[in-house]
Amino acid sequence: MPKVTKKSGTKANSKAKTTKKTMVKKPTVKAKTARKTSPQKSKASSENIKQTATPQKNSKPYLFTIFIGVILLSIVIGQLFVVANMNRKIGYLSLSMGGVIDEVGQKLTVTDQLELLGNDMNELRSYLYLPTKDYSFGTESVSSEDNSLTDETAYNQGMFMVIESIHKKQTKEEQTNTANKLLDSFLEEKQFTSKLSDVGLAFGEKTEEGDLLYLPILLSDGTIFAKLTYHSDINQWELFDYSITDFYDSFKDFDLIVTSYISQISDTKAKYDEYVSLGNQVSELWQAQDVSDKLNEKLLHVENNTILNTENEVIAKTSVSATGNSPSIIWDTGETNQTFNSFEEYKDNLTDMISSLDSRTIAERKISEQQNLLQSIIDDPAFTQVLTDYGLRISQEPIVEDDRIYYQILDASDSVQKQIAIERNKDANIIIVDQDGLNPIPLKSFIQSEDEGSKKK
Repeated sequence: MPKVTKKSGTKANSKAKTTKKTMVKKPTVKAKTARKTSPQKSKASSENIKQTATPQKNSKPYLFTIFIGVILLSIVIGQLFVVANMNRKIGYLSLSMGGVIDEVGQKLTVTDQLELLGNDMNELRSYLYLPTKDYSFGTESVSSEDNSLTDETAYNQGMFMVIESIHKKQTKEEQTNTANKLLDSFLEEKQFTSKLSDVGLAFGEKTEEGDLLYLPILLSDGTIFAKLTYHSDINQWELFDYSITDFYDSFKDFDLIVTSYISQISDTKAKYDEYVSLGNQVSELWQAQDVSDKLNEKLLHVENNTILNTENEVIAKTSVSATGNSPSIIWDTGETNQTFNSFEEYKDNLTDMISSLDSRTIAERKISEQQNLLQSIIDDPAFTQVLTDYGLRISQEPIVEDDRIYYQILDASDSVQKQIAIERNKDANIIIVDQDGLNPIPLKSFIQSEDEGSKKK
């Protein structure tokens, strides 16, 4: 700033000197002319000229210098304020950015954090009166105006999926081929075929059904006794027979289990024969005279060891369980079940169990439940008192029709005011009808309308 002032002063002084020379030069000629006429007048004129020139030399340059200095000082002060404000904003942004990154850094991707940093940088540039920049960090690869990159990404993903599907198919085929060879190893094991033959069993033909590849073990009549199965969709092995269903992740484990299973196949076959024999005994027992008579008395019949009523609704089931050391018989009514470890015990209790069955249809049971519920309300002393206070009563004996059971509400002159009806179907709804049995309204709707009325009040 002093340099600028010095330069300005130099120019002002030069200008003053030029003015001085010009102003002094002209009076000199006049002085020569005036000296001839009046020396005193000439001296006075020279002094006046000096006095006039002196203010022009001292005032103008200094005023200009002061003006320039004030402007520069203002700029410097303004810059100091800007720098101070900038430092404060930088500190604030640093703290803010640090807090944001610490708080959500784990939840944001790298791109998200870079975008936050770019936004903060643009805010900082705006404080410095600098133009903002686009810190997209590659996020503008997908443009709303140009979907070529989006298509490229989709095609890229599609290509990977195609290759992946081919790889999965190849892997599945390789695993199935391997499974085929492993199952063949069972067929080629003479020790296995010999043990199976000793108990009347034999390997069947390998069969592939969808995702299943299995080798059956057959009875002499061709019935499947067990299956050695490979599931290609889940890459697992399964051992299945009448009593077990086990899965294994590796063929090594499966091979050990199959080896153990076939080595004990004589015991397994004996238990199976006992299981089948017990099932046959249970099925034949339904033809016994005392059992058949009891079923007819209860209007029941049996299909596949399942007891049904006249509407073919399940009333009870009998099944043979293969779990445990020996098979057992299970009696299941849906509400209770009993287990019998011997056929004799089951046989001795069968007729009594049939007698205890509720052979009614589901609708009949529901209707009976609704009748009992309604009768309990009618017999309630509080309800009876209300009827008496209002001069009303309810008929003691209901009127039974094909589709409804009616309870009439009578006044003092025995005129029917309303009727309470139970519908004779599976729902067994309780409804309110008029004297002629028309205009049915569900009993529950009175509760709902009463509640709505209370809310309105």
